[in-house]
Amino acid sequence: MRKYKSHKEVWASKIINIEPDPKAVGGYYVRAEKMVGEYVPKDFFARSGEPSADLGYFVKYEDGYTSWSPTDAFESGYTEIEA
Repeated sequence: MRKYKSHKEVWASKIINIEPDPKAVGGYYVRAEKMVGEYVPKDFFARSGEPSADLGYFVKYEDGYTSWSPTDAFESGYTEIEA
């Protein structure tokens, strides 16, 4: 395999609260800093299987795709820029 370095820009917010989504079986309602809450599917936290003590970051890509990133992985891979 070859080694790559990321150079993409994303929008992200530190997650402050995760609750079970009462509207969906196994989904979650995620609240993050400076972000309106968002419903996510049950597989949103696929890396860990479910939310853990590390709430991590809610990440949104330019094409609208959203994902979760553990705090250490996100903070070591991204630097905040001015919009």
